[in-house]
Formats: sequence, structure tokens, C-alpha cells
Amino acid sequence: MFAGDQSFHGVNSLRIKKNKDGRPRKRSQHTKGNKLWEFIRDALKDPCTCPSIVRWEDPVEGVFRIVESEKLARLWGEKKNNQKMTYEKLSRAMRTYYEKQILVPVPKTGLYPKKLVYKFGPGANGVSAPPQMIAASTAASRMEPMDMA
Repeated sequence: MFAGDQSFHGVNSLRIKKNKDGRPRKRSQHTKGNKLWEFIRDALKDPCTCPSIVRWEDPVEGVFRIVESEKLARLWGEKKNNQKMTYEKLSRAMRTYYEKQILVPVPKTGLYPKKLVYKFGPGANGVSAPPQMIAASTAASRMEPMDMA
């Protein structure tokens, strides 16, 4: 080994990527599992938050509704370490997903409620409801409304 040889014990493999000006790069905030749509997807799969905070309206079509908007915003704020998170800020971030087709507009057919309803689009990878949720949703849609008279 030579005195200036840094290949000893893989020291070369620990290089820090740098900007053009020579300063170390900042880590990206968009690391895996740190995106809002992934957080919502995971909340829809979690029995602690689904259906009390977010719930599927049509799991086959990827349509979901936010039930408790401020609670969802507070949970997202906790994950992002942002105590000032509000639903207004969260929904603004969600609107950016329309351009990337991670979310797509919900058709105004009267089938779903008008407010707080969103639909996952083709850009949202890994979005699917658990099989038991799909079965329960399709069974509920086949049930006849009860006459309460």
C-alpha cells in the first residue's frame, strides 16, 4: 500500500456527490415512501385510518374520499415534521399530482360525493385496495336500500 492510496477498505466508494460549485449536494426530500400520494395510499390500507380518516368510495376504480381532512393533514404534518400543516396546504400539494396523472379528476356523475373525493390515476404505482375491501365494496353496492318508513 502506498501512503496516498485511498482504495484501502473501500474508502473510494464513500464519495460524497457535489454540486458544480463544489459544495455537497443536499439530500432530496422525495425519498421513497415520502410522497403525499404514497402516504394516502398507505392510509387507505391501514385499518387505523381507513375508513375513519380516509375511505374507499370505489376501490376497483381507485376512487377514495377524505373523511377527516384536518386529521389527515395533522398525520401528514407529523410524518413531514411540519406542525403547521393544514388541509389547505395538503390539498394544494395533491393538486400537483393531476399533471403527472397520479391523481385524475373524478367524473361528475353524481355517483360520488362532490367534496373531498379523489381518484388515483395511471401514474400511481402500487395502488390497489385489499381484496376484502373490494369484496365488501361490491357487496355493499349490490344491496338494496332499506325502507325506513
